[in-house]
Amino acid sequence: MVPVPAWRRIIQQVRSLFPDTLFHLEGLGGGWQDTANLLQGGGMHWAYSELFQNYAPHEVGPYLDHCIQASQQVGLLVHYSETHDNQRLAARFTDRQQARMWSLLRNRLCALTAVAGGFGFTAGVEWLADEQLNVHNSRGLNWGAENDIVAELRQLTELLTEHPCFAEDAQLRRLSMVDHVVYALLRQGRDGSSIVVLANLDGEHPHSWPLPSAYSSCTFDLVTGQRHQPQNNKKDQLTLHLQPGQVLCLSTGPWENTGAGSARRLHQRQAAYAMQALAEHIYLADFGPADPLHIAERFANNPAGFLTALRHVDGALARKDLLAALDQAMAGDHYPALTRWQVSDQPRITLVPCHHWLLVCHPHSFRCSLSHQQGEFHRESVLLADGQHYVCIPPQPRSEGLLELHCHDGHCQHRGQLRFSGGDNWPGRLRPVDAMTLLSNGRGGMARLAVDFGHISSKYDAALAANLHPGHPVDRHVFIKRLRLWAEVDGFISPLNGSSLREFSNDHRSSHWHFRAGGGGGSWLDIHLQAWMPPGSNSLCLKLWRGNGHRESDCRLVLRPDLEDRSFHGETLRNAGTEAHFRKHISHNAQGCLFHPAADRQLRLHADAVEWLAEEEWSHCQHSVEASRGQHDAGDAWSPGYWSISLDAASPPVHLCASAELPSDAPPAMPAAPRLAQQSLGLEERLRHALNAYLVRRDDGKTVIAGYPWFLDWGRDTLICARGYLAAGHHDSVRELLQVFGRFEEQGTLPNIIHGNQVGNRDTVDAPLWYGIVAEELATVLGDGIYDDDLGHGRSLAEVLRSIAVGYLDGTAGGISVDPSSALVWSPSHFTWMDTNYPAGTPRRGYPLEIQALWVRLLRHLARLDLPASRHGPWGELADRAAAQLDHLFWLPEQGWWADCLIAEKGLAAGKAVRDTALRSNVTIPIALSVLGGAHARSTLSACAEYLVVPGALRSLAPLRVQPGIPVRSASGELLNDPQFPYQGRYQGDEDRERKPAYHNGTAWTWPFPGFCEALVTTWPDDPHALAAAWAYLSSIDELLERGCLGHLPEIVDGNAPHQQRGCDAQAWGVTEALRVYLRLQNHKPSTTSAS
Repeated sequence: MVPVPAWRRIIQQVRSLFPDTLFHLEGLGGGWQDTANLLQGGGMHWAYSELFQNYAPHEVGPYLDHCIQASQQVGLLVHYSETHDNQRLAARFTDRQQARMWSLLRNRLCALTAVAGGFGFTAGVEWLADEQLNVHNSRGLNWGAENDIVAELRQLTELLTEHPCFAEDAQLRRLSMVDHVVYALLRQGRDGSSIVVLANLDGEHPHSWPLPSAYSSCTFDLVTGQRHQPQNNKKDQLTLHLQPGQVLCLSTGPWENTGAGSARRLHQRQAAYAMQALAEHIYLADFGPADPLHIAERFANNPAGFLTALRHVDGALARKDLLAALDQAMAGDHYPALTRWQVSDQPRITLVPCHHWLLVCHPHSFRCSLSHQQGEFHRESVLLADGQHYVCIPPQPRSEGLLELHCHDGHCQHRGQLRFSGGDNWPGRLRPVDAMTLLSNGRGGMARLAVDFGHISSKYDAALAANLHPGHPVDRHVFIKRLRLWAEVDGFISPLNGSSLREFSNDHRSSHWHFRAGGGGGSWLDIHLQAWMPPGSNSLCLKLWRGNGHRESDCRLVLRPDLEDRSFHGETLRNAGTEAHFRKHISHNAQGCLFHPAADRQLRLHADAVEWLAEEEWSHCQHSVEASRGQHDAGDAWSPGYWSISLDAASPPVHLCASAELPSDAPPAMPAAPRLAQQSLGLEERLRHALNAYLVRRDDGKTVIAGYPWFLDWGRDTLICARGYLAAGHHDSVRELLQVFGRFEEQGTLPNIIHGNQVGNRDTVDAPLWYGIVAEELATVLGDGIYDDDLGHGRSLAEVLRSIAVGYLDGTAGGISVDPSSALVWSPSHFTWMDTNYPAGTPRRGYPLEIQALWVRLLRHLARLDLPASRHGPWGELADRAAAQLDHLFWLPEQGWWADCLIAEKGLAAGKAVRDTALRSNVTIPIALSVLGGAHARSTLSACAEYLVVPGALRSLAPLRVQPGIPVRSASGELLNDPQFPYQGRYQGDEDRERKPAYHNGTAWTWPFPGFCEALVTTWPDDPHALAAAWAYLSSIDELLERGCLGHLPEIVDGNAPHQQRGCDAQAWGVTEALRVYLRLQNHKPSTTSAS
């Protein structure tokens, strides 16, 4: 026999994974005490009764007395009318009718005397099968026989499941003598109803039973639907006459099945769910008095509110009155620490903060399974008041999870990917061989090198892409496409690339590869390579040295540079012209070569004490990134030769340099190598390092490269980035940025795109307003003295801010204006950051939401500075009017969020505009800026979490139907999307037909994502769970930092899983916003703590 402690352990383990599992004990043949021990101490739930082995009246009566008592005190005993260990009921008599009678007797006796519906039978009973089962062999079940008792069993099941006299709280009392041939049982329901069960245990003879006067009205048989009139016997007693084997279930009249039993069980199941959830946050010993069904009612009517409240239940009050404590917690405006999942979430990886409940919802009943690295979770769904079925999964550890739903109707099976995210344990040791590393020089030049050294995936990969203008950023010029490296150890040659990489590390200063090369006889050597760009120089420097390994091994390295001579967006193709071009302009020397194709550009390759061998070679490179965009998918590169580098055990490190600096009279001095990058950096350190790549020189000031590899400095991007640089302590640089861009301000406008010194493109409605935000935040650090800074042209910072506002109020040359009635800003098409055009993807012509928030902040800013008012009225009055209209005109009560835009032609007042119902990432900006808040903000952020959040990014558009529709048409007028469902989950393919329609219509962006995290703590400033959620969400950028361009955040990722990185793989505003919000969260201190 399995020991009781073993069963306890087994049951505990199984139910930890499958909490709905019931353990049913077949304890036949053992003593009753063994059964009782397993039910009470072993964790078993049910046990077989032995009624099926008792037939004679003197056996049945006493045993049923025992069953009723034991089921109430020890554990439920289930009556089986027949088991595989016994002869079939239908085999007792050879006569079919007698066999049928006997089977009905035993089934009805077992069912109608069962406690809490504990009744079962062996398959085949319903078809009166007479061949005994053998568990080791296949036996007949008499399947589909005409002579069956299917209807009768269905009737019994209906009674047991729905009639209150068969509920688990019904009272049972034997009325007959203990050994009477007619067994009589009284069943009384909690609702006051009564049933008298009579069973003639004799299958061959009729018998009578005297009906007590108290139950003389119970004459209607619920089994047959007939009324039985009792007769007076010789003693003038009312008696009922029962035929052989007849069983009656007597009530006062017909019973109508109202589904009360199903409703009761549903409420009990809801109560069990609710109590289990409570137990996740409150000790069972602290459960005060409360009706579980009342708790179930709260849970069923508002599962999200119920789960949110659990962390805020007052423990002291709960011990006195659990329901009152729960109601008090549910009445608060707490941060909803839960994440919803439904079938529509299958296309994305759902991000779940580790302290969140997971609420899984489906229209049909289902079984839910969750598996992740830390374990498994399985649960059956429960139906709640809204008609949906739910599973509540408690908080899970940090992990990647797979959610599976199996619907009980068998018609559907769903899977979802989950990422449980926390704010700790990032990152681990990195070895991402499919990633890139970025080096920059502080003036717009760069090197993009594959961790899989020498690998190329894009035409924008370049070992040296120089910025040839001395004063400001211009399109980079590619000189070196890639470097390839081989090691010869004891005569064995192997490439040094991803296959031989042991470790890799990088920061903003340098990148470090640690290779291991094999030689003969099991020998090996570690080879180290460090690469960096000296600040301010269009140069790439390399350092090679020998590490651990067999000291006696011979080692020679071969390093071959592959050259190009093209603009950054161009391509090199091998032909007679390009061959002649390279050969004509190359000259060699002992340590390297000089490529001098024009007076204004050159490339010098030089190394100290290293042999250079002139041996030209062409290579062909596939560009898989461009292939995914529908562009030309390959290019060529020319190599003039290679360095042969001998490294013996005593050799010092070897230094090499590729420089595009002028003049070319002499080799440049070898700059000292920076300190090696750490192998593991924390999140803050990673982000701080990344900031250095984007802040570059513009003449005598500073600007920001919007992103690598292809962006230059954009007005909007630079000013959004400035907030992050300010938070990181780059105060002087931000001040210089304001000075540089302040000089460009003209009648309320700033440049949208800056090409060198060309600032004619001013198609931006948000850049000037972000300029005001940066000025306001800089003043909080450096003081109001900055407003007197001379920005050039005789104007101060304060005057530029006023000029921006006046320009908007008077109307700018580009068409920006202000609606006098609402004081809201009207924008032309494509003037916001969602500026896709040709084809027009997101015109947002009218009154865009985030623009109004930025405008309100500027107006309030000017009012605080008490600057002279414009002819349109005082700044404070304009601000108040705009703020009031913003919430009033944009709110969508049916959707539960603010409209993304009030669509209007120029001159149409905001109050007459059409509300765009699209849910976009822009909606978080007014909340994070503290312009909008309250209940509307709480509802909006919940919608954002449900529809927009993916790991590390926010979808630009929710996958929902929109009104009035967003048609995207080609140049020829062809419709490229579904206007009512414009969401696109993939950013790939042809630019005009596929990528542009998706760019701001579902593609997820990294830069608004930190603002969503910030909005959480802005909306719930005193709730520690909101802060924990913000940390958890923000930390999900780790996957993006560890892939693509290492240590940087990409511009965009696909809105659909697996959320492939797309676009520019090192984007400035994603990094700066992440660091800014990281530091904001670090300094945020909620004033209250969790109640539990």
